[in-house]
Amino acid sequence: MKNTIRVTVTQDHIDRGSMGSPTHCPIALALKGNGHRNASVGYHTVCLGCFDVELYELSKPAIAFASRFDQGEQVKPRTFVLSLPKIYRT
Repeated sequence: MKNTIRVTVTQDHIDRGSMGSPTHCPIALALKGNGHRNASVGYHTVCLGCFDVELYELSKPAIAFASRFDQGEQVKPRTFVLSLPKIYRT
């Protein structure tokens, strides 16, 4: 398990993203494109996995990006770093 994950959100992720959807927002789609099949984005965290869950913290720029996207504002492609402050297993 990595301490950080770098995720690049492309214009395609933005175009296909759904406002207010934790599993179909641009960040979740980018994570799914990187092999994380079960990615869900919350207000401050990202949950990866189904049975063996990893919880990552969204950076402030990622939180702002997701908030702007969910409010229907224009966002641009960019790269975020998600950090793993603690490991949670369920």
